[in-house]
Amino acid sequence: AIVAGWASEFNINATAVALLLRTVTRIILEKRSQHIEWKGDNWEKGYCPVCGTFPSIAMIKEKIAERWLHCSQCGYEWKFSRVICPYCEDKAYEETPFFFVEDNDKECAFACNKCKRYLITLTRMSDLLIRDLDISAISLTHLDIIMQGKGFQPMATCEWNVL
Repeated sequence: AIVAGWASEFNINATAVALLLRTVTRIILEKRSQHIEWKGDNWEKGYCPVCGTFPSIAMIKEKIAERWLHCSQCGYEWKFSRVICPYCEDKAYEETPFFFVEDNDKECAFACNKCKRYLITLTRMSDLLIRDLDISAISLTHLDIIMQGKGFQPMATCEWNVL
């Protein structure tokens, strides 16, 4: 309602207004989440413990087989089970497909057949490699196109994955 009102009042595209609001909100929330001392070791939900938003991307580190989720709204990262869907919390790991692009097994999409959601995932991430996960999510839009073509929806809707 706010976005449509501002777009109409100022004669601006509603998508541009939504992007502006999301960006401003992101800056504020990311700044606040940096000062949180709690490391989320016992958080067992698929949504962010700071702002309640679902992740836009996940990473699995090279030496430690842990999946870390990256919040699409505030940038907070927390550890989450590799065998549970973050969106619906389904535990049917045997039925959970991972989709890889040919000749690249470091970039994939986790897909849940129960809720029909997917999560872009970077695998075997080196601790020596510093990577901006927001930029990574944007750069992996080709996986969004593939997954949405297969009938899945992103866990977190972002400007770059709405097709």
